[in-house]
Amino acid sequence: MSRKPKRGRESSQIVAEAKIDAKASDEDGDIDTEPAYGSRDYWDQRYANPETSNHEWYFGYDTLQPLVHELLPTLLSDQWSALEIGCGDRPLLPDLVADPHFAKCRAICFDYAPTVVRALRHAAREAARKNPALPVVSYEQADARSLSYSNDSFDIVLDKGTIDAMMCSNTEGVQNAQQICSEAARVVSPGGVIVVVSHMSPTGDEGSVFLSKSLLPALSTRSMKWSWDVGVHFDEASEESGPFVYVVRKTRRRFTRAAFKQNQSLDIPVELHTY
Repeated sequence: MSRKPKRGRESSQIVAEAKIDAKASDEDGDIDTEPAYGSRDYWDQRYANPETSNHEWYFGYDTLQPLVHELLPTLLSDQWSALEIGCGDRPLLPDLVADPHFAKCRAICFDYAPTVVRALRHAAREAARKNPALPVVSYEQADARSLSYSNDSFDIVLDKGTIDAMMCSNTEGVQNAQQICSEAARVVSPGGVIVVVSHMSPTGDEGSVFLSKSLLPALSTRSMKWSWDVGVHFDEASEESGPFVYVVRKTRRRFTRAAFKQNQSLDIPVELHTY
């Protein structure tokens, strides 16, 4: 990277917190209980609770901005589009589309929980009333594992923490994360990027499982037509705790269907980028 992003001051403990949440106390006797991160009700209740809502576990757009500037061409055309999956109550996309580095775009944030979607829509209406010049961001309710958006329809697909939360489940985490990655790979456009902000180190156990059992298998199922490059960007001083930014770029595959049938290598490279 050309320059080092500012380190955020926010907590970097969401994975650890989720693991603690996943273990019920001995006093309650619910040792095998884990949070239902794939459940809409779980997130609705979490966002409705002032003690567990409106908290930043990662960082804001100002920290991610230098990397995004390198990933995407300056001042993309007015036809470009962006999607943030599982945006929660601290979405990145509103600040990205307000960045003067880029032209205006079609921007959609969605979340599984209707409670937080209603809150985001209300906040957006209030902000637009005070400043009509603000870029328009649509807030929708959707399940990241099964999207209604068309193939190849977004130049950038963002995730901050959704996949981390899914991976904290010992029972359904890998499968849920793979479904999310598969849908992101489907809707991102050729030449576009998927950006996943995570606390899972690519060299640690959790990140290795995510790469080998969720992300790479999801990309491999869509490799007949597309090539994929995966890079993981992180501050080498925070290699254990992160955050880490997984970047997946989608391009058209250059070899023929015949070559594919002859078992030409479909290996997906993964590169680590420290700064």
